[in-house]
Formats: sequence, structure tokens, C-alpha cells
Amino acid sequence: YVSQPDPDASAIDLPSEREAPLASSVSREHEHRSSDPSTPRSDLERLQLQLRQSQREVDRLQAELREPVSVRVFDIDPRTGRLFTFDDEGQRQDITTMEEARRVIQRHLRQVGSRRAYFLILLPRQFSGKPNEEQIEQYRRWFAGHNYSFDNPLGRTEP
Repeated sequence: YVSQPDPDASAIDLPSEREAPLASSVSREHEHRSSDPSTPRSDLERLQLQLRQSQREVDRLQAELREPVSVRVFDIDPRTGRLFTFDDEGQRQDITTMEEARRVIQRHLRQVGSRRAYFLILLPRQFSGKPNEEQIEQYRRWFAGHNYSFDNPLGRTEP
């Protein structure tokens, strides 16, 4: 048996003597970057770092979701667009000023203790044109700095 030269062997490009210095300078550049601990050595390391950061964020959010939440519900009168809630005795309590809103919010915060407080504002179940934009913006100011949202039965995320 006599071996024959591989016809495809000549297709392999080896760096010429002229290209060899370029290859060694690229290698030295990679070694330099690899020795600097402040920069990722490769895309893989950068992606691994992003993955670890994302996993920490997921863990934080999951822990937050396990915390008990106390929801306080507010309604909006479909005729006037005014905000109201029900007190502990079941009596309707109209909220017409920022001070009244703050009082109700603070009372709820005291009642929930270590639980997270959440304020849910229910928009009218039927279309009435109320509340108007000015009222919506007013309610947003009243609840600023707290966890709250509007529940819109029409399916839009914002009133």
C-alpha cells in the first residue's frame, strides 16, 4: 500500500512569512486584554456576566412577589369622576382633596405593617366620559410615590 498525497491539502492556507507578524501582534493584543481584569476577555465572559446580573434581578423580583401584598381599592363615580373608597364600617368615603387622599393612604400604610401596600383605582365599569384627563392627572399626583394602578374595564392599560 502506497499512500497518496491528499489533493485537498494544498487548499489549506498557512500564514506566509509576511502575515506571521500580524498574527503574533493579534495574539499579543489578546494577551494584553486578557491580563486586564477590568475588561471581559471574551464575548462569552461578557454574556456570562450579563446572565449572572439578570439572574440576580430575577431572584430579587421573585422574592418581591413572595412578599404579602395588601390592596386598597378605590372607585371612581361614573357620574362625577370623583374618587371614593369604603371605610372600615363599609361607609362610602369621598376623596376630594390631596389631604384626604394622603390620610387614607397613610392609614392603610399603618394598617398593613410589613406587608407591601398597593392601591388599585377602579375606573367606571361602563363608559361615561368620567373621569376626565384633569381628574386622572390629579389622582396620579395624589398617589405619586406609592404602588398604584388604574384598572380599566375597557382593556386599555391607561385611562
